[in-house]
Amino acid sequence: MEAAIIGKYKVAYWNPRNSKKIKSKMFDSFESLRFFEKKLKDKGCLYTIMTLDENNSGQYIWNLQKGGLGSVIPLFSALYPYRYFVVASILYYCLRRK
Repeated sequence: MEAAIIGKYKVAYWNPRNSKKIKSKMFDSFESLRFFEKKLKDKGCLYTIMTLDENNSGQYIWNLQKGGLGSVIPLFSALYPYRYFVVASILYYCLRRK
């Protein structure tokens, strides 16, 4: 079995109209990644940018970077425990609005 070549940078991307398929591409240079990112923006794709943190016998750990959805994922993670309160507050606001 041939080992996969792992780049230093990774982009996971998907089209919002077909969100059941997530594609990814790896890059060795940040400049190549930025060029590809511009293409994704032009196509209207959602994406995350990651850098390789650890490579342990086939288990890879990636760090999310700013750019794409990676900029808002920490916010969503922080708000996740309060999701019911947030939804209830928005619903209450919508029902009480005149």
